[in-house]
Amino acid sequence: MTDYLVDDKTNLLTVQGSFSRIWRAYLVAILAISLLLQIWAIVITLSYVGKNFPGFRFEPTLTVSSFALAAWPGSQAGLTQQERILQVEGKQLAGPDELWRLARSTPAGTP
Repeated sequence: MTDYLVDDKTNLLTVQGSFSRIWRAYLVAILAISLLLQIWAIVITLSYVGKNFPGFRFEPTLTVSSFALAAWPGSQAGLTQQERILQVEGKQLAGPDELWRLARSTPAGTP
């Protein structure tokens, strides 16, 4: 049952009862989900700290992504959008995981 109360000082109508409790529960649920998503994003972001970057962004198909910054080594080396990376230093790539493994095992600053 919903109760309506009028504050004598402000003449404001307030709603009390199951309706306001439901909205409060929805608000708490939305805030909790938002907090969990923010924590997840921070954890994922921090997992990349200290790891080598190949100098360009690539897709799971080993094609160079359309997103690149001019300062990235891949852009400076002349890699362009949609080029496909087939091998690294003469070694055929099996997939994107292998390219990440090779990039991360190479010392930082190595061309």
